[in-house]
Amino acid sequence: MFAAPYLLKEMDDRQGYTVRRARKALVRAFINKYKFLHEDQNVFHGGKVFVINSVVGWCLDQRAAKKISLTQMQYYVSLIQRYANDELELSIQEGKLHIEIKE
Repeated sequence: MFAAPYLLKEMDDRQGYTVRRARKALVRAFINKYKFLHEDQNVFHGGKVFVINSVVGWCLDQRAAKKISLTQMQYYVSLIQRYANDELELSIQEGKLHIEIKE
């Protein structure tokens, strides 16, 4: 799996700073691996970063509400990786995660 297991455990801890640090580390790992951010004339572009950050936040909210398990959270992180690889589209609409598999 792309995300280090300790990041998911820290995200699951829900101890405030630890969760924020793990979330930042996970989003940064995707940014660094896939080079999503680029600069063009002093303007940074990174559309996928916003979706990834939103999905990670959604996962944390769902986990905090005890609606998903840690295993399910790992599954959602694997979906984010597939999104990063352009295998599917992710979006959050009305508080629900929508997944569209690309053909």
